[in-house]
Amino acid sequence: GLVTLVAGVQAQLHTDADPFVARSVIGAASIANAAGMFSAYVIERSNRRQWYADLRMVNAQARVDGLLERLLPPSIAERLKGGATTIADHHDVVTVLVADIVDFSGLSAPMAPGQQVGLLDELFSRFDDAAERHGIEKIKTVGDAWIGAAGLPTARSDHAEVAVTLAHELIALARAVSAASDLELAIRVGVHSGPASAG
Repeated sequence: GLVTLVAGVQAQLHTDADPFVARSVIGAASIANAAGMFSAYVIERSNRRQWYADLRMVNAQARVDGLLERLLPPSIAERLKGGATTIADHHDVVTVLVADIVDFSGLSAPMAPGQQVGLLDELFSRFDDAAERHGIEKIKTVGDAWIGAAGLPTARSDHAEVAVTLAHELIALARAVSAASDLELAIRVGVHSGPASAG
């Protein structure tokens, strides 16, 4: 556009056209072209920034969804993603299982903090895997205690049996970690069945 216009005006300069008019046309065309290029740049930059913002939002949402799915039961994560803000369910009968390390304070006193965390991570990672295999929901860990529940969020008739089976497996896992780490590691496990409110 501008190159053609300038070439045309320059051709007119070599004819009988008024040079002042020709220069004015070239100047106006140059200004219009510069303004157009600047406007295009501003619009493109704005579009690019919006695209990056949208991409960051999509990535952030994917990270949030991934965290929800790792931290919560799938049915609860879906309810939260669907907009639920308060979730509280009553379950008529579940079995809660609590496993903790016997005298963890005394056992871990000579350890460096990194060793303490490493030991708990090793033990509780094995507990998590075992619970998942048995269909038991890990509730949380508190210090040196691991808590899980059978029969929620989905009810099951064998909640007590599967919890006791897992309890025996957790004891065996603790023995294996104890032998591998050359520590006198023992756990105690308690189970209790009854109604529960979970939220």
